[in-house]
Amino acid sequence: MTVDKVECRQSSCEGEAGDEYRYVPLTSDNSTRIVCLAPALDHNDPLRCSLSEIDVHHPPEYQALSYVWGIESERSSIQCGRQLVSITQNLDVALRHFRGTNEAKLLWVDSISINQRNIPERNKQVVIMGTIYRQATEVLVWLGRDNEYEETAAAIDMMNKLVKGLTSKEEEYMNQMRLQTKSTGMALLNLDIRMEFGIPEPGSKSFDALQDLFTRPWFYRAWTFQESFLASRKTYWIGSRSLSPGHIFNVQRLLMTLFVATEDARYLSAKCLDENMAFTSQNEWIATNGNNNKLTLSSLLAQRRGSKCGNPSDLVYSLLGIASDGADILPDYDESYGSVFAATTMHIIQHSNTLAILSEIDASTSSELPSWVPDWRHRRPHAGFVWSGFPHTSLYRATGSTGAKATLSKDSMQLTIQGIRCGVVEYVQPWDVEVFKNDSHYVLLQILQADVSEFSSLPVRWNSEDRELLNQKNADEMVTYILRLLEWKHGCKYFCTKNGLLGNANSSAMVGDIVVLLNGGQVPYLIRKSEMTGKFSFVGDCYVHNYMDGQGFIEARKKADPTYDDHDRSWLQGLEDAEIMPFPVETFNII
Repeated sequence: MTVDKVECRQSSCEGEAGDEYRYVPLTSDNSTRIVCLAPALDHNDPLRCSLSEIDVHHPPEYQALSYVWGIESERSSIQCGRQLVSITQNLDVALRHFRGTNEAKLLWVDSISINQRNIPERNKQVVIMGTIYRQATEVLVWLGRDNEYEETAAAIDMMNKLVKGLTSKEEEYMNQMRLQTKSTGMALLNLDIRMEFGIPEPGSKSFDALQDLFTRPWFYRAWTFQESFLASRKTYWIGSRSLSPGHIFNVQRLLMTLFVATEDARYLSAKCLDENMAFTSQNEWIATNGNNNKLTLSSLLAQRRGSKCGNPSDLVYSLLGIASDGADILPDYDESYGSVFAATTMHIIQHSNTLAILSEIDASTSSELPSWVPDWRHRRPHAGFVWSGFPHTSLYRATGSTGAKATLSKDSMQLTIQGIRCGVVEYVQPWDVEVFKNDSHYVLLQILQADVSEFSSLPVRWNSEDRELLNQKNADEMVTYILRLLEWKHGCKYFCTKNGLLGNANSSAMVGDIVVLLNGGQVPYLIRKSEMTGKFSFVGDCYVHNYMDGQGFIEARKKADPTYDDHDRSWLQGLEDAEIMPFPVETFNII
C-alpha cells in the first residue's frame, strides 16, 4: 500500500535519540495515529516507523492489525523518529512479516497508535475503536508464527479435506440427523464419514496440528472479536501462510457436523470459542439476520464471556463498537471492573426493561461482585432459563408484561426491585436416576427440560407430541434417554417447596432459598436472606412447574381479592406501566 495520502513524519515531542517515545497529544476526539512502517530489504533490520495524526472519519487508506500482545515481559522496540516505542515480541514478529521491502505501509496498531500510559486518551480511543477497524481497507489477523512448517501444512491439509469432503454431503447428513432425531431423540448416524473422506481421527498428527491452530491465543482474546467482526475485509496469517475467513468458518462448522454425526466429543476440542460469529463480519451478519435483528450488549456478553484480557473491564469495552445499545457506556479505565460490570448490568436492565440479564448469573463461581451482577470473566457451566441476549423472545411470561423498575444504590452494590414470594425450598437434590423412580416420569422430564420440547428443531413448549413420542420408548430406551438428558443437564438441581411447588434450579440452590417473582422477570428466581443484614443475595433463575405463565400473579390476586375471576388473565398483558399491582408486593434489596 502506498502512502501518498498521508505524510510520514516524526510526530513526537522532542527528545534525545534512543529515549522513550513521547507522544504529541491528539487534537480531536475523532483523531487517532497511523503508523507509517518503513520498508527494509533484510528481515533482521531494525523496525522503524513514524506516526501521523488522522481523522477517523476521513482517513487515508490503511490496514489495521489484529493480534495478541503476547507475554508482556518479552519486549522489543520500534524506532519512531529518533526515539523508541516499547512493543511485545509477538508484535515485533508480526511487523517484520508485514513490512514491505520497497514501500512504506500505513498500519493502525493499538499498542503504538495509542499512548497506553495516558488513561484519558485510552478512554477516548476505545470509543472510536469500532470506527477504526470498520474504516480499514483490510484487517490483518496475525495468529502467530509457524511452529513448524510441516505442522502448519498438516493443519491446512486437514482443513482442506474437511471442506472438500464434507461440504458436498453436509446437507444430506443433517437431513438424516433431523429425521432420526424426530423419531428417536438421538442424533446417531450409521455412517463412517471419516473413512469415506479420509478425515483423520482425533489424536492423529493432522488433527493435533489443527487443534493447535485453533487454540492459538488470538481466538480467545476479548478485543480480537470486535476487530475481526467489523472488518470489511480480513486475512488470517500463520507465519507466511494465509487463510480466508470463509475457509476457517467452514472448518469450524464442519467440526460440529462431525461431532453430531459421530458423537465423538474430541471434535469439539478443536472448535473455537463462539465459532458461530468469530469468523463472520458485520455485513455478513446483517445479510443473514437483517438489520432489525440487532446484536445487543447482553447477547454479545453472553457469547463472549470468559474471553481473555488483562483488564476485565475490556470484556465490556471490547463490544461497544458492535452492540446496538452500547453507545451510552463510556469507557473509564480509572473505574474498577466490579463497578463497570455493575453499571453495565443496570444499563442492560434499563434498556431492555427486563431482568433477563440475571439469567447470566452463575452463583457457583465465587466472586467479590454483588450477587446480582454476572461475572463475565468466567464461562457458564450451563445456560440459564432465559437467553438474556433476546429477552423478548422468551418462552416464558412468569410476571406477565411487567417492566423491570429496578433502582441502584449510590455505591452500585444494591439492586432494589419489587415482587412477591411464592415459596420456600424444603427439599433439593441433584438430578439423577433416583429422582425418576416413581410414576411421574412425564412431569419430571418436563421439569428437567424446563417445559421445552426436545423433539422440535425450534424452541417450543412441551406438548402432547412429546408425551406421544416418549410413550413409544420401551423401558431400556427410556433409561438411556433419561441418562442422556441428565448428562446434558449436569449441575442442575431438582427442588420442591413447602407449599408444593416443583422446580429445576442451578447447582447453588439450597434448602431455605426463597422462590420469588420479580417485576420484569420472565422466570422465577431464587434468593437467599441474610439473617445478619436482612438483605437478600441472588442465587439464580429457576423453572417452577405450572408457574411460568403468570399463575403466581393470578394466585396472589385471588388471595387479595376472593371475588376475582381467576379465569380472566387478560390483565397480565397490561402491566408494563402499572404503578399499583392488584395485590400486595414486597420490596427486595439484593446485594
